[in-house]
Amino acid sequence: DVLLKQGAEASGYQQDPNILQQKLEEITNRIGGTSVLDSWMQKNGYDIDSLKKALEISIAAAWMRDKIVTEVPSEAEQIHALQILVLSEPEAQGILQQIRTGADFATIAEQYDPITKGDLGWFPRGYLLQPAVEEAAFSLQLGATSDVITTSSGYQIIQVVEREDNHPLSPEAYAALQRAALKNWIKTRK
Repeated sequence: DVLLKQGAEASGYQQDPNILQQKLEEITNRIGGTSVLDSWMQKNGYDIDSLKKALEISIAAAWMRDKIVTEVPSEAEQIHALQILVLSEPEAQGILQQIRTGADFATIAEQYDPITKGDLGWFPRGYLLQPAVEEAAFSLQLGATSDVITTSSGYQIIQVVEREDNHPLSPEAYAALQRAALKNWIKTRK
């Protein structure tokens, strides 16, 4: 929060005493009044000045968090890919050989995953849990198939079925990129 507050101040944030007072009143009302707040402060080592200071930091940090996450674009370069995931490398190599000799990727993907049919959906950079799969996908041309990719999930083969430079992010991908932007911002400042 201190790093975020410093970033807010460096970005032109100005503390508004009215907002601080409103927050303090909200907290007081929410917990049941001034006597309850006084009791809570005493139990937790606060006085009114230290509580106000903590609230100032929190408000500025929230302002900066909002600024960072709203700067994440709602569209990005994305890949739509299919995958085949198996647990043994020899099996993955055999499947890859079948595909390279003309077998249909989508048909084989459906055999190994009848529910999703191997569809990874659309994803931007920085979204997949397996960076090696993402790296392979973004290095492939449209319609191309990867080599066998070793991951913690097993052995994967992917095929890029669509690619767009500015595809709208899904809500999940957008939230993940926002979390990553905030995490990277904090890591950089540390």
